[in-house]
Amino acid sequence: MIKLYHYSNCDLKIISPDYFGINSYSAREKRTAIMPRSFFYLSPIIKEYHLQGSKYLYIAEIKKELIYNMREDNKGLKHKFLSIEDLLNYIKLNYTGMIYDVGFEIATLFYSIKPIEKIILK
Repeated sequence: MIKLYHYSNCDLKIISPDYFGINSYSAREKRTAIMPRSFFYLSPIIKEYHLQGSKYLYIAEIKKELIYNMREDNKGLKHKFLSIEDLLNYIKLNYTGMIYDVGFEIATLFYSIKPIEKIILK
């Protein structure tokens, strides 16, 4: 199992791509995004500046085989698709989400997940 960490100011029962774009920082991302998704950290220590004042930290778990690891890219998907849209559509059809590196590892899920724990930060 992989632990996923999601920061929010909302009191959530599920973490869903349906909420993509609700916050000001994800609203900017939504304007250029190919598809809605939810974002998670793989460590509770890593938190970007715009999440510093978050009220809640949600912890979820997902089976490793449901997440495609783009950093390892064992299937060579980066070189099989001509566009990021085709790549994301393939991953969404075959996996629940993916892990990639932006200087630290992030997971993005294309489907909803129920947290196993909620920690109140404030």
